[in-house]
Amino acid sequence: MLMQRNHIRNLGNISFDTIASHSFHVANIAYCIARMEGMSHEDGLRAMSMGVIHDLAEARTGDNDFISKNYTTMNEKKAVEDQFSGIKFGNDLKNEILEYEKRETKSPSV
Repeated sequence: MLMQRNHIRNLGNISFDTIASHSFHVANIAYCIARMEGMSHEDGLRAMSMGVIHDLAEARTGDNDFISKNYTTMNEKKAVEDQFSGIKFGNDLKNEILEYEKRETKSPSV
């Protein structure tokens, strides 16, 4: 996860921006937004969990930036399947990523 994000070639040298740091920042921001929107601590932790693993497939596929995505084909679904195959709790993690990808999760309290 120390792989640099590819948008650096378009936006300049931002040496601290790795896939890991991106996921860390997304997780913390997701928690804060959930709480600021009136969601519970548990809902915030759920948002944080999705933020941590939302780009996990990029460890296998690479991080294509907004330009290169127009010219490449990534199989993130296969990457997720391969990452979690043979792990007892793999389906739980896979389902977390699938739920994130749907972009439909809402707090039960909202």
